[in-house]
Order: sequence, then C-alpha cells, then structure tokens
Amino acid sequence: MGILYTAECKKCTYSKKLFTGGGRGDCMPSAYMNELSGSCQIKLKNALAEGAVRASVNRIPCLCKDCGEIFTLPVVKYTLNGEQKELKDCCPACSSENYGLIEDKAVCPECKAEIVLVQTGLWD
Repeated sequence: MGILYTAECKKCTYSKKLFTGGGRGDCMPSAYMNELSGSCQIKLKNALAEGAVRASVNRIPCLCKDCGEIFTLPVVKYTLNGEQKELKDCCPACSSENYGLIEDKAVCPECKAEIVLVQTGLWD
C-alpha cells in the first residue's frame, strides 16, 4: 500500500499530489514501466531480457536541486545473476540526477515560498 502526499505552497496556488511507496501491481514491470524515462525503460528491459527477476518499484518524494521540481522518483530493484541491482530515474523536468528526499518541507518551484508535504491518503 502506498501513501498519497500533497505538496502545497503556503503562498501561491501550487499544489501537487505525490503517490509514494508501492501498490499491488508493482511487482510486474509492465505495470510501472510507463513511469520511467526512456533511458530507464531501456535499461530495465535489457535487464529483464538478461534474466532479471524479482523486479519491483518503490516511489519516493524528491526535490530537484537544479530546477526545483517536486516529483515522485521511481526506484526499481531487481536481482540479476544473484546480485541485487537498483535503477534510479532522473528529474522528469530537467533530467538531472541531483535531487534529494523531501522530508516535511520544501521550497515552491513557482514562488520560492515554503511548501508543506501533508499525508492525504493511501493508494493501492
């Protein structure tokens, strides 16, 4: 079961829903493949073709340190040749890999005011 967060700016109208964690179908790559960028899709498809097993995704709330985008980062874990592998995507706005986990607060990408991350529900 995943957690739904809402990132809301205290000053402007910026608001974004962040679906974090995982759901029932997240052990099937076909269920989450479209969430990945093109390059990550290719990497995962290649790993699956090479025999990767136990592929699953977990989504974490992130803030891009380059462009300020707030987004949910899909992190795919799988086993290939007996070794645990992890595939992390990039910022969907600027393709940067310079991002960090949002704890409770962030800065609005539109007006730079404080944004609060509030748990607003569960999803599956």
